[in-house]
Amino acid sequence: MSSQAGHAAITRLQDTVADGRLANTFYRQQQLRKIQNALIERKDTLIEALVKDSLVTRSEAFTELYSTVSAARSYFDQTSPTQSLDVEYAVARSQDAPMARQGVGIVVIKPQFHTFLFSIISPLCAALASGNAVLLVLERTLCHPSPIIPALLKESLDPGIVEIASSEPNGFGGSLYVDQLADDNLPNTLSHPQHARTVAIVDRTCDLQDAVQSVWFARTAFGGTSPYAPDIIFVNEFVKSAFLNTLVACCLENHDTYPSRSNGHPSMNGSVTGNLAKGSKCISAGAWGQIVEITQRLEDVIETANDLSSGVKLATFSFGDPKTCKFILQFVNADVGFANIVPKELLVGPAAPRGYPVELRSRYSLDMFSVPRPQYTLRTSFTSKLDELLNGKPSAVHESRILDELRAPERGPAKQATGYFELAVKVGASVVFLPILIGAGTAGLLTAKSLVRRYVS
Repeated sequence: MSSQAGHAAITRLQDTVADGRLANTFYRQQQLRKIQNALIERKDTLIEALVKDSLVTRSEAFTELYSTVSAARSYFDQTSPTQSLDVEYAVARSQDAPMARQGVGIVVIKPQFHTFLFSIISPLCAALASGNAVLLVLERTLCHPSPIIPALLKESLDPGIVEIASSEPNGFGGSLYVDQLADDNLPNTLSHPQHARTVAIVDRTCDLQDAVQSVWFARTAFGGTSPYAPDIIFVNEFVKSAFLNTLVACCLENHDTYPSRSNGHPSMNGSVTGNLAKGSKCISAGAWGQIVEITQRLEDVIETANDLSSGVKLATFSFGDPKTCKFILQFVNADVGFANIVPKELLVGPAAPRGYPVELRSRYSLDMFSVPRPQYTLRTSFTSKLDELLNGKPSAVHESRILDELRAPERGPAKQATGYFELAVKVGASVVFLPILIGAGTAGLLTAKSLVRRYVS
């Protein structure tokens, strides 16, 4: 796009924001419905393009399309005209509107290549549902996807709602940036971690078959390029051999359906060997990431995971009994943790933006694309209390009394549930001291019986 064309596109977006069309909830729903209908009507064409461009299976392509349409429907349902009107006219009814929000203006979206359809449509629909115009930047690269998606957007949406450019025009400052290719923590930018690692920890208490299936699918599905594909897999030494054998069997069984693919997650650069806890060792490094044998305490593995150079982990997958999983997820520093599950929807779309709750289904929330604009008209009880204090002259006794009313209540010591370490200490102590107590009790009983017999006789 030429500089002149780029500035013309920006002008059209600015005019759309200024004319207030996107402030109308019914209009936003109309645009979302158009996108959803276009996706459904072009199902076969989109699936064919996804299979060709992304090298995924047809079932994976349809799954991505289904997830995309589902996300659009979710945003449509959240754009409630009734609720919007209630908030808009709350003050007119002498009511507060503490949850009122409005769109930020113009959202700039730079999508990743992994699950390209979802990575474009989901944030775009979230931005529209929040009342924003969108500049979609599709850079010309060697892996440039099919032009079907840009054509679909142009045909289905009203002019000036979404503009498409090959680069961001010079001098333009968007209200919010969704850059799925960069994790720089810049102002007005949703940060998508690109170099954060995803780790899986397989304990000996796990369901081994389920753990292998979950790890294998995460590393293979959707071209093997999901940012949530585990980069490092820690496996307990007691199940190491069984884990590897089951993994190989799983690969052979599904080789025709899911051929070997190289993971494109950039965090795979570099080894963890230098950061391993004492006694642990890397037993495999390749297409399946780095598989590390756990030979020491679980705490050492957690320390190793937290010491990795990538900083906060993108995600942690723990496999084991519920208490072990709880312990792992509590202490591994990650954006999100999962116990004995790798949600399929997690593998569709970009890494979740940091600083917000992880949205599994749609990856984005409306709050990410809007700002609070609360409105108040009611006097609170606290306001009345402050009026009383400011307008009156309370005595020292009254001051002490009202301050005493604010004191936190005194409570006894909280009852604490037995934790992981406390339980281990109690079990160890019982193993050591219980035989001693039983022996001492038995000896005392025999001594007492002997004394009774002596004095009785």
